[in-house]
Amino acid sequence: AGTVVAIDTDETQYVRRGQVLVELDPRDARIAVAQAKASLAETVREVAQLFAEERHDTALVDAEQTQLSQSDEDLARDRSLKVVHGVSLETLEHDENAVRSARAALQEAQASLASTRAQIVSESDSCKIAFFPRARVWLSAS
Repeated sequence: AGTVVAIDTDETQYVRRGQVLVELDPRDARIAVAQAKASLAETVREVAQLFAEERHDTALVDAEQTQLSQSDEDLARDRSLKVVHGVSLETLEHDENAVRSARAALQEAQASLASTRAQIVSESDSCKIAFFPRARVWLSAS
């Protein structure tokens, strides 16, 4: 596809295999290559951003898991001290709330990580479906 700039044969003229019959404007191919490169660069930026988000979400899950472990340990320690009247009921309730909050924060972080990973898979699939066939056409035209 492109703009014809020359026809190098006449009607009913014999032609040889490999003979140039039509010349296309090379600007069309250059534009197609530039579009393909721009589209590829945009896709690379988007994918890089998604992987950065995944790293961030993974770190957040790790941090929330650590917080939950610490809250669980605090609650277990304070429950054992309650028996000997070393901890108030208020402190124990505070520890239980901290465990619930930490568990909720961990679940939220895990959901965010799962969502980011789903986007990565989706982006990967859409790249395969949408970008690569177009790029192949654009690049074959050059």
